[in-house]
Amino acid sequence: MQRYTVTLLVGSYKHLWFFPAVVAALFCVSCDWGEWREQERKLKMLVLMGATKSQCIAVLGTNYVDHSIPSNRAALMQFLSREPTNRLVEIRQKVNTYSNSLFYSTPWMMTWVFFDEHDRIVDYALSAQ
Repeated sequence: MQRYTVTLLVGSYKHLWFFPAVVAALFCVSCDWGEWREQERKLKMLVLMGATKSQCIAVLGTNYVDHSIPSNRAALMQFLSREPTNRLVEIRQKVNTYSNSLFYSTPWMMTWVFFDEHDRIVDYALSAQ
């Protein structure tokens, strides 16, 4: 019986690498979803209040790309033309509808914020990286 227990424990050790990997994966997924939910909460609030572009920047941060600038808009259109047509479908539709948008990016997600001609937020989209 003693030998069986030792063999069982030794046999278990070769799979120990798996445990930290599972814990790390679960931690990353929970961080990802927490960040996603928080960003969506902020965006819903901004849309409900009809926030201006400057108010959105104050809430979401200054690390963005402004697609109302012609050179940034051209880069966006070039990026979308290289992507497969079945990817980012919602983004393509909204980019064609609204010429004024901000783009935020983190390691986990992309955030697109769309504005009307008066610089008021009208829509947004979240996408996984």
